[in-house]
Amino acid sequence: MWVKDIPLRVFGALPKNFAIPPMQPPSAMAGAWFVPVSWELQDGEALVIEYEIPRGSPYAGICLTNKWGEMIDIETRQTSLNLAQSQIDNGRVRILLSTEDFRVHNWLDARGYRSGVVTWRASTPDQPATPIVTVIRADQIGKYFNPAQRVSDQDRATAMSARLRHFAERNTP
Repeated sequence: MWVKDIPLRVFGALPKNFAIPPMQPPSAMAGAWFVPVSWELQDGEALVIEYEIPRGSPYAGICLTNKWGEMIDIETRQTSLNLAQSQIDNGRVRILLSTEDFRVHNWLDARGYRSGVVTWRASTPDQPATPIVTVIRADQIGKYFNPAQRVSDQDRATAMSARLRHFAERNTP
């Protein structure tokens, strides 16, 4: 059912590159809100996803999945970001989903994929604001991400090393 039904009926029915209002699926815990965004990029395009962290929320995060909802190489690539991993500006987070690393701190690594689903989640009692999704050209990234939101090669390597250590610890009995 998951492979044959859900991707087409659920993810396939979502508009491309657009965020629907946050929802609480019937099977979700109370206070768990989700926004699935079906994305598709052409050559030279990237996706900017902006969201507000709900006041008092203990968790907000975003993860990149393939069209079947499977997380993409979460251990060795930056395909998810939680509050501790995200650069936050006045209670807001701006993410760049792209197939190339433009050295943006809040980058979701979509290398090797042209489409998929990115899911934003938050824990809060009240319905949070809907994230804003914008398709941009790669040459517009500087308009959305200033130098303070960029990382060096060493910064990216340090973040990835921390990610690898986390998953090595998590996967060791």
